[in-house]
Amino acid sequence: MPKRRVTKGLRDVESAWEQITKTIKVQLSTPGLSLSQLHRYEKVVTEWPNGTLPHTSLKYYRFLLEVKEVDSDYFVLCIIAFTQAELDHTQQHVKDALLKRIKKNRGGANNARNKIIATITTKTALQPGQKSSQKLLSTTSKCVSFTHAEREGTQEIFGEDMANKIKRPQMDRDWRAVTMRFPKKPVSIHDSCSLDLEIREEHVKELAKSLLGREIDWEPNSFPPHFSFRIRGASEESLSAVFRPVVHEAINERRMKELAEGEEAECISMTFRRGGATISLPMDLYKGIQIQRKLWIKQQHDAILL
Repeated sequence: MPKRRVTKGLRDVESAWEQITKTIKVQLSTPGLSLSQLHRYEKVVTEWPNGTLPHTSLKYYRFLLEVKEVDSDYFVLCIIAFTQAELDHTQQHVKDALLKRIKKNRGGANNARNKIIATITTKTALQPGQKSSQKLLSTTSKCVSFTHAEREGTQEIFGEDMANKIKRPQMDRDWRAVTMRFPKKPVSIHDSCSLDLEIREEHVKELAKSLLGREIDWEPNSFPPHFSFRIRGASEESLSAVFRPVVHEAINERRMKELAEGEEAECISMTFRRGGATISLPMDLYKGIQIQRKLWIKQQHDAILL
């Protein structure tokens, strides 16, 4: 006698809702994600903006889209709570009933969603397995910061020419003076992070011209020790010329809004001081996480993913 096929789908709306509420309770009490949940979240966030949805995932994304239109908090919860196989094998009337339940409880998952996003940012995607003495990772009440990027990762993200224009923070280490800052408790996946590049003295004039379109009378040794000044604004063409597409694409919605209004990207800035200059770039949170992983890849082999 053949074995009875076991359905992978959700039996009814009550069991589906129980799975969501259990996920909420877990995240509020002991926030953390399993490796499979992390990969599921990354897959959705990577495929969704690019429109590269495989045919086999259309049912899955169609339901998630319906949830997102109702409540963005439950959108995140559904990604974490349900696998694609579960949703794909769930009967339509159960998913319809679940959507109605989400509408009825709209706004009830905000705190859990914030915990999930914070976990992804500070513990999952961003926690490298390095020794504290390296001082590559630091935290405050509001942000998580990474400094001293690896040479190989810096070259991959910025190109060899640009990487050579970035300072070396310690001569005994082949690092580059790159700093990334992430919100410790982001509100949503649409939040921003930032990236700073410390530029060597001999390349300051060149980058001021190519990035900002400004001729700078650069005499760094004449600056008082604590004196600095900042110039903002970079055109679309100059950003494309200076940075690789992976960096260009990571620039956040603030810059896109400025460009849509016909303005230059005022959020891009260059701060000049004695000894060099700092280029500051705001970035989309998720794309910034992807860049961070490549800049500090060696320190992430022992990353804690839960």
